[in-house]
Amino acid sequence: MSSVTISQSRSILAAGFAIVAISRHGERYPTSTAGDRMLTLLQRIKDSNITLKGDLEFVNDWQYFSLGGIPKAQVTNFWASDCNRVIETARYFATGFFGLDWNSTTAKLHVIPETSDLGANTLTPGDTCIKYVEDLRTGHDYGLIQLSKFRSTYLPAISARFQTQNPGIKFTDGEIYSMQEMCGFEILVRGSSPWCNVFNHNDWLNFEYARDVIHYYRAGPGNRFGPAMGWLWLNATANLLAKGPNDGKFFFSLYVPHLVQK
Repeated sequence: MSSVTISQSRSILAAGFAIVAISRHGERYPTSTAGDRMLTLLQRIKDSNITLKGDLEFVNDWQYFSLGGIPKAQVTNFWASDCNRVIETARYFATGFFGLDWNSTTAKLHVIPETSDLGANTLTPGDTCIKYVEDLRTGHDYGLIQLSKFRSTYLPAISARFQTQNPGIKFTDGEIYSMQEMCGFEILVRGSSPWCNVFNHNDWLNFEYARDVIHYYRAGPGNRFGPAMGWLWLNATANLLAKGPNDGKFFFSLYVPHLVQK
């Protein structure tokens, strides 16, 4: 599908059509789980009392990074899953879309709670689909299972390289994967990262594919629950459009999980 320019979007809205857009959150810091893995790795390095050499020599003095337009429609609704980074992204989107003085009279932000007592919702069914959560073999964890299998095809060679340079410590596949994750997250905070230079071009191609693997099998076409969960959002969207532009011309959804609409 080709991109739509702002002028084309104005024409679409002026003609009485509606626009539905969906997006994940913007730039963010590591999740608590990923961040804990990184900090645990760094603490283990510190506790080892080893002065790292070779590709990882910079870590001896490195500090962990601290957390520190579409045309306007007459009526705009936008939804955010109940996650702080997504809610903040929604609010910044509204600021850019409507201006600093936007309020509930110009747009309405709907925050969708993800608590189990509310049951399923159309934006983040990955947290409320009981079978998806409880099926440890082909549900949510299926992506992690497939990720682990693929990581074992390229990370041991990197581990061997590091151990040759630093015989006193051996890194696990998960720890090296966290090192690769730190490259991207530190770039967002500081603009660059020495972690990026630790790995070669093929290492990064493998990491890129590893990220595809986890999401493909976690909630994408590789997961048997993916199409059913994605259908919820697709069905809700179709119902909004079927009501016509009188109920609003622009709908924007911000969410966390990767879901497939099929």
